[in-house]
Order: sequence, then structure tokens, then C-alpha cells
Amino acid sequence: MKQKFVIITSLLFICLALVFLFYNSKGNNSNKFSDTILDSYVEREELDSAINYIDNLYQNNPNNIDILIARADTYYEDNQAHISRDCWERCLEIDSNNIMCSENLVKLYCSIGDFNCENNIDYLLELDSENLIALYFKAKLNKDLGDNELAIQIYDKILDIKPNHLGALEDLALLYTYQNDELAIQYFEKLLKEEETYQVYYNYGYYFQLQEDFLNAIEKYKVSISLNENWPYSYYSMGYCYLASASYSKDELENKDFLQKALNIFDKTISLDGGYLEAYHGRGLCYQELGNKKAAMEDFKFCLMIEPGYEPAMNGISDLEKIK
Repeated sequence: MKQKFVIITSLLFICLALVFLFYNSKGNNSNKFSDTILDSYVEREELDSAINYIDNLYQNNPNNIDILIARADTYYEDNQAHISRDCWERCLEIDSNNIMCSENLVKLYCSIGDFNCENNIDYLLELDSENLIALYFKAKLNKDLGDNELAIQIYDKILDIKPNHLGALEDLALLYTYQNDELAIQYFEKLLKEEETYQVYYNYGYYFQLQEDFLNAIEKYKVSISLNENWPYSYYSMGYCYLASASYSKDELENKDFLQKALNIFDKTISLDGGYLEAYHGRGLCYQELGNKKAAMEDFKFCLMIEPGYEPAMNGISDLEKIK
């Protein structure tokens, strides 16, 4: 009888343990979020279905951080950043040390220039003094406020932590470009070891253009064009450099060659962007220098159709009218 009692007691204990494990497991699973269904909606670009799905989960689990983050991402994908913001802020109310939610708020506020940007940067840096997102936006904020010296110090700190940080390398290259500092070359070269894009080569070319090293600028613009043949700005800048080179050339044949190359490049620019004001003006100058007064006048007048009162075109027309 005693043995039977022990067996029954043991069985009851096991049953109670299984019940406990079942409910405990059920409770834990409610705090975990599987996003397989959500991902399938997003991948198929069915954002309405994705939003309905995540909202239903959110209503049943309003304090689940994983669901809050997924809801923020879904609404951000649907260009409803204000709801994303509310989710990330609620996330920090629940877990004040959540790095991911804090980073997303920094990126959101700082990208749109919101007054909350600086406070959120400082908050994130309190959580993680070497957080690259916080440091990067802090550097950009100081650069935008005109404190280039402090911005450079922060960018340097970023590169100490992550030497190949693309944002810091690019921003330093541009900062030194506008300061006419040859350190820009160093950062452009470092940047190109990490990624070769048409935008980087365009900016590199612009550095040489500001130095009036037009031939080096042209070479960079050529590479930029080889990487993106449909971006009109590289063409225009290359045309500008050919035109400027012509003005410096004392050799008549070389001068005409530069002018003709500039003319062809401005043609290409206009074919890509029919409203590119400066390209029409540049082409007008080429025609003027090559002696085609009629074509030059047409381009200068077309500039005024795009932007009435455009002074360079008005001056061009005035100069042509003085030619007999």
C-alpha cells in the first residue's frame, strides 16, 4: 500500500511538473517573435498585409520589444516614420538600455534634422561611449554647425575604432576638399580601397577642379562616368574642366581641341538632362569661342527660358551683340 502511494505521489508530481513546464514554456514563447510570415509579406511588397499582421501581434503583445522593433521596421518600410518613432521610443521606455532602439532614433532624428537629434546622440553615447552611429552623427552635426575642428576630431576617433568606416572617410575627404587641403587626397585614396563608386570619383575630381588641376580632374570624372554613364553631373564637370583648360591654353590647335571636347561633353549632359541650365550656358560659351554666334545665342536664350534673369546668359547675349 505504501509503495502504491509513493508511485501515485510520484506520478502526480510528474504531472504537475509537466503542467508547469507547459505553461512556463507558453509564457516564454509569447515574448519571442518569429518574423517568418512578416518577412514573406515584406519580400512580396505586400505592405498592407504586413502592417495588419504586425499590428495584430502588437495589440496582443504591446510590451514585447521584438514585436515593437519589427513594427517600427515595417512602418518605416511603408514611409510612416512617425509610427516607427513611437515604437522605438516605447521600446526605450520598456528597456532604457536598448541599443538598437536608441540607434534607430538617432538615425531618424538626425537624418531629418530634428531638434531631438543631439539629445538622442548624447543618450546613446551614455549607453555606449564608442557607438559608431552616435559618433558619426555627432561629427556630422558639428560639421553642419560649422565646427569643423571638432568634427574632424570625432571622425578621427571613429577611424581609430573602425579604420574602414566609409562615412567618416568620405566626410573627411570632402571636409579637406573644401578647405583646399591636400589631406583630401589621402582620404579619397583610402576610401577607394574600400569602394570604387562613381560618386567617390566625382568628388575626387571636384577636389582637383578646385585646385585648377583640370587634367587630373578630367581623369577622375572619366572614371566616374565609366561607373555610371547616366549621371549628368560628371559629364558637366568634365565639360567645365575642358572649357577651363581651353582658356589657359596658348596653343591654337590645343585650344580648339579642348573647346570641341567640352562642346561634345555638354551635348551629352543635355541629352541626359534637358533642363541642365549650366550645361546650356557652357555649350553656349564653347560655340561663342568657336565662332558660331547663332548657336551660342540660341543656347544663352534657352538659359533664360529655364531661368529668367540668369546673369551669365544675359552677359553672354550682351557680349554677342557687341560682335559685328
